[in-house]
Amino acid sequence: MRGRWDEDTFVVGFDGSSARAVVEVIRRLQDELGAQRVREPDELVFLHAAIGLSSYPLDGDTTRSLVLTAHERLETAAERGEDSLVWR
Repeated sequence: MRGRWDEDTFVVGFDGSSARAVVEVIRRLQDELGAQRVREPDELVFLHAAIGLSSYPLDGDTTRSLVLTAHERLETAAERGEDSLVWR
């Protein structure tokens, strides 16, 4: 999975999990983030997560190919909206 926090991106791997199980976890995470509010001194901040997900072996068999696929999907997710998940 590749995600973005502000302008920084990060990669998370799920070892031994099915893509379907990971998608369910990510959707729950997005729901929980959507319910969170962070109060800053001058504003109320809402949390959102656009996420791109790739899976082995469907999207490649090297770390590089998986990260590149996840990154492309992250870009698509970000274009679709703040709480998008793109995985296939």
